[in-house]
Amino acid sequence: MNLYFLEENIIYEGILLTRSLNGSINAAAMGYMKIDDSHIVIKPYINTKTYKNLTETKRCTLCIIDDVKLITNIVLKRLDIDSVVEIVSDFQDPIILGSRAALMLSVESEELIGEWVEIKCKVDNVLIRESPNPYSRVKSAIIEMLIYYTKIKSYVESNMIHEALSLINIVKHNFNIVKKTSFGTVYEDIAENILNEVLKVVK
Repeated sequence: MNLYFLEENIIYEGILLTRSLNGSINAAAMGYMKIDDSHIVIKPYINTKTYKNLTETKRCTLCIIDDVKLITNIVLKRLDIDSVVEIVSDFQDPIILGSRAALMLSVESEELIGEWVEIKCKVDNVLIRESPNPYSRVKSAIIEMLIYYTKIKSYVESNMIHEALSLINIVKHNFNIVKKTSFGTVYEDIAENILNEVLKVVK
């Protein structure tokens, strides 16, 4: 499958659509990771409608959208999900209107890990529209680290040590986001380099 717009071992965020046996649609925010060009991993909690539907139908659709208002309204359940889905050719299941890309997935295997389940899904079909822009917290967290790095330097030079230490905690928080969402990738290396430079400033 053509998943050129996704990097391996990066956790992205999307909207996952599942269906119950009676056909009703459930939408949920979902982190997902590309394993290879044929497989995606998702990790729903076991006590959710998403997981219940997946155990019943073994199918789902992952929608990649970058409309923040739409994502917010879906997650906060401020709209009827049936009003924002469409049926497209070559897809058995509906997708969210305005999706830049959508992946039709089927459950291949699952592993229970505490309160959530790691589910390996096979990519059965891919819909690609204009310039898919999958969202991941990795790059934005790195930019946040850089922004605060420059502020920390200014605070230290002005002897505002308390303020500098407060910002270092924010840098460490963003570093943990990068580590969690891109473990073992070049992005983790970049974040480690920034953190090291930040810590040098206050030595």
